[in-house]
Amino acid sequence: MVHDPREQLLRVAQEDLSFFSNDQKPARELWVVGRWLLARGVVGADVRPGGDPPDFVVAGRGVEVVELMEPRRRRGNDYRAKREAAERGYALGRRLVSRDRVVEQGHEWVLGAVEAKAKKYEGRLSATWTLLTYVNVPWADCLSWKRPHRRSPTSRSSSTWAPGP
Repeated sequence: MVHDPREQLLRVAQEDLSFFSNDQKPARELWVVGRWLLARGVVGADVRPGGDPPDFVVAGRGVEVVELMEPRRRRGNDYRAKREAAERGYALGRRLVSRDRVVEQGHEWVLGAVEAKAKKYEGRLSATWTLLTYVNVPWADCLSWKRPHRRSPTSRSSSTWAPGP
């Protein structure tokens, strides 16, 4: 059986566009929570929809999920362009942010995402939630966690929590 590369490109591009669509956000975020639990060595945790907010309740605690991307990036535009390129018969790679830019500014993107969530949920019982940030940035391993942190007026003390096995 001969596979048409154009059909394969189009199928993959459409799958990406679908997976990263707003309709698939709950499934995508559930996938993120599952990978987070596995990375923490937790298997069989009770994970339920949380009513948004928070996105999920994991072992009785609220978990809010946020995706980190570089500023001004529009993921939907990326995947639509990829699909359009596939329709014309070629693969389109995403223009990557530079490693230097991630090193110099990436920690600010993390703080910005956290502050946006803090502002959005100000006045709610979000102090007990875990904010799970997943990174959709090339060179994510180069994010600096040693840079000075700033606290927004709405931020509360932070801690790390993971459900037990």
